[in-house]
This record gives sequence, C-alpha cells and structure tokens, in this order.
Amino acid sequence: MKVFLRINNKQLFCAIIVSIVLLQVSPNSLLDGSGDLSIGTVLFLVLRCFFALIVLLGWPYTVGINLYRKLPNTVKMNIRVFKIVLGYLSVYFVAFILLSDGVLLDSGVSDFSEMYLFPFHLVSMICLAYCFYFISEILRSVELQQPVVLDDYKYYLFLFLFYPFTLWYIQQRINKIFEDATIVE
Repeated sequence: MKVFLRINNKQLFCAIIVSIVLLQVSPNSLLDGSGDLSIGTVLFLVLRCFFALIVLLGWPYTVGINLYRKLPNTVKMNIRVFKIVLGYLSVYFVAFILLSDGVLLDSGVSDFSEMYLFPFHLVSMICLAYCFYFISEILRSVELQQPVVLDDYKYYLFLFLFYPFTLWYIQQRINKIFEDATIVE
C-alpha cells in the first residue's frame, strides 16, 4: 500500500475515477441470456468491489498511518479511532455494494428494509468526514512539526469537500513528505 505515498496525483485521480465508474456497472447488465450470473461476471463483480475498496479506502489508511509515524513527540493524536472509523467504512462499503448489487436482496431481505440503512449511511458519512479531518490535521502537523489548531489546517479540511479533485493538490504535499523517507509497511 506504500504506493499511495509516492503515486503521482494524476494516477491517483484516475484510479479513483475508474473505481467509481466500475462501481456504477449494474450486475443486471452483465447477465447472460438465461438470466444467470456466469463465473466471469461474479468474478468481475468481486474484483471491482475489491479494487474500489483498495483505492477509495486504501489511500486514507496508508496516508493516515504513515503520517502518524512522522508526527513529532509533542503532537498527540488518537490513531485507534482512525482505524476503527476506517474499519467501519470498509464493512459498510462491502455491505452496501452487496445490497446494491442485489446479492443480499435476493436472499429474502425486502425492499422495505432499505429505509433501515439510512442510519448506517449517516454514520458512514460522519466516519468519512472524520477521516478527512484526521488526514488534514495530521498532514499539517507533520508539515509544521508542531501541534496545530483549526486555523492551521482548515484549508485542507475545506479542500476535502471537493474530493477527489483535492488530491491534485494534497497528494503533491504527501509526495514531498515521503520523497526521501523510507516507508515501513
């Protein structure tokens, strides 16, 4: 996963866009004439989910964990909460993809139950916002090598509102930080 620390911003942006486009492919459009899913179709659906999970959640995980290792001793941040949030996002992401692809819906779960997903979706949005907050704060702390306040990192936090376009700017800063450093996996 250390590739995310040195990847070109254009390559990262393209990988994110490709993963989003792949997630838009409906499994119904991949059915063969008999209405059954072939092995190739199932394999494609699993691989697109895995690729999207690695790209969309692998970048925040890799950046957050490796920037945390570069924090000065005077800065205290809770990496455990960050890992829990990313764990929830991973589970939610896979469950949402399975539900939206109809895999679990075919097993007897009614369409009515989709309204029960709203709280889980809301929690996932809060978790995503926390990830962006954590990365913004930790990136600025590593750049300044001191504890930061909201005024110091509010620019990065604002930029994450325009994710993935944010990566054109932020990834360049991450590349500079890890340019000559040895990265431990």
